[in-house]
Amino acid sequence: MDSLSRSDLVQYGGLELAVQHFNSAAGAFHILLGRDPYDVNALYSLALISTAEGNMPQSETYLTTLLRHDPKNSSALALKGQIALAQGKTAQAETDFQSALTSKENGEALLGLAQIRISAKKWKEAEGFLNRAVKLNPQDDEAYASRSRVDQKLNNWESAQEDINQAISLAPQDPWHYLDRARMEWLHLYKPDDALADTAEVLKQDPQNFYAHWYRAQILDSKNETDAAWTAYRWVLKNKPKFLYAYPPSTMLAFEYKDWATAADLAQKSWLQYPGEYAFPIIAALSYRFEGQPSKAIPIINNAAIRYPMGSAINEIFRFLDSPSEAFALNDILSKEKNKDTKIRLRFYQGCEYVYLKDINSARAAFQSVADNQAHNIPEIRMARQWLKDLGP
Repeated sequence: MDSLSRSDLVQYGGLELAVQHFNSAAGAFHILLGRDPYDVNALYSLALISTAEGNMPQSETYLTTLLRHDPKNSSALALKGQIALAQGKTAQAETDFQSALTSKENGEALLGLAQIRISAKKWKEAEGFLNRAVKLNPQDDEAYASRSRVDQKLNNWESAQEDINQAISLAPQDPWHYLDRARMEWLHLYKPDDALADTAEVLKQDPQNFYAHWYRAQILDSKNETDAAWTAYRWVLKNKPKFLYAYPPSTMLAFEYKDWATAADLAQKSWLQYPGEYAFPIIAALSYRFEGQPSKAIPIINNAAIRYPMGSAINEIFRFLDSPSEAFALNDILSKEKNKDTKIRLRFYQGCEYVYLKDINSARAAFQSVADNQAHNIPEIRMARQWLKDLGP
């Protein structure tokens, strides 16, 4: 390779760099540096390689040498800014990006300045930089993807869709673009089927993509496709056991599927994160009972009961769990409960206690009263229908 001309070495190194063959690319550029220690192309390319390999000090050394020889090199200044931004040096990054732009309009500098504005929630300013980036390079998929995210913050949904679609058309091999679109389709456009299709594409390209599994679990859960949702939630919990956001929905499905050990564990973890949600201590206590560890339920019931005022329906459900003979008092309070959602949810857990007590007729009556409701976003309604089915005819 030593005998190759400069143009051949530049071409060879560039091709190897494009396919991330860093060692062979670096070899070509080091030969160029041996011939000319201030070869701008070689210094910049070696800085890119060092950055990609996570060797920021080495990258900064190459850039310092390059900028000493060519202080207005826009690409080098932009890369220097990207490194500073990655290191949390926002002020330095801003200076480097602005310096790059005074020399020459540069896409990486524009994206960097947009990222700084996004972090500061200055959406309109970010949009301005991204508009310039798209105009400068209409083939830059990252510019479109970033502008789509900013469009969403500005509630410009039509533009957001157009931009993320354009990003995907430019880089169909990038799974993160599909993930961006899936999130928008699910949370904002209310197109769960389209969102599912996009998460499937993400997982086709990147089977271990955590957030695709996480989004998929929630979307399937919202569509009441519980078997697939539970499989997805378990993947999430297995691969990131301390991912707190997965605890609450996983708690509900574990209880629905009568996975008592998992339900008890997740319910207590969820209760720590959301101490105001009364369902979690109820599920933990009932799960321990069904698992054959009733003594573990007692302190949970007692600790939860004191958090709610005497005479309230929620306090009464814990009194009922502690002493099922108090069913009359609970039924009386529930009949007067003005909050329909609370009434529905507590009636379900009353039915669960009856299942534990093997009072099947009372359990069936409780579950039926819940299952007959058509309210949305109350997981206990779906759970009541499943438990009613499990009781049989």
